[in-house]
Amino acid sequence: MTNAFTILGLPQTASLTEEQVRAAYFAGSKSPEADNAALNAAFELLLSPDKRLKHLIEIAAPDDTRKWRAVAMSEDMMQLFLALGKARPQAEALIEKRGKAQSALSKALLEKQTYALRDALEQTGTALDEKRHALEAELPQLNETDWRRVAEAQARFAYLAKWQAQVRELLLKLM
Repeated sequence: MTNAFTILGLPQTASLTEEQVRAAYFAGSKSPEADNAALNAAFELLLSPDKRLKHLIEIAAPDDTRKWRAVAMSEDMMQLFLALGKARPQAEALIEKRGKAQSALSKALLEKQTYALRDALEQTGTALDEKRHALEAELPQLNETDWRRVAEAQARFAYLAKWQAQVRELLLKLM
C-alpha cells in the first residue's frame, strides 16, 4: 500500500492541519521529478480527517483495529442523526410533491414549506460543520498508539461526512 504521508513528506499523525498538507503538496509539486498523480492522490487523502485517519489505520494499526466496528454515538452526535432523520423523509416527500405539481399555483403553495425545510436542513448542516470542527480540534490530543480511539474518531468523521453529503444533496434538490 502506498503511504500518502511519505509521498508528501509528512509525519504519520492524525493531527495534520490543512495548512501543513497544502504546504507539503505545493513543496512536492515544485520538484521536477514529482509524480503529480501520486501527489494529488496523497493530498486528497490527507486533507480530509476521515480519510487521513482511515489511511493511518490501514498503514500503521494492528490487524484487529482495521476491522470496522460500530461506534457508540455521543448524545450530540445522536441529536444530529435524529435531526437529519426527521428532515430527510420530509424533504424527499416534498421533492416528490414538487415534481408532481403541474400548475404555478400548486408550485407556489409549496414554497413556504420548501423554505421552512431548507432552513431546517441548513441549520442541521451548520450543526454538522460545527461538530466536525470540534472533532478536528481534538485531533492533536489523539494518541496514535491508542488505536481504538483513532478508529472511533475515524468512524465519527465518516458519519459526519456522510450526513453532510446527504444535507447538501437534499438542499440542492430543494432549490
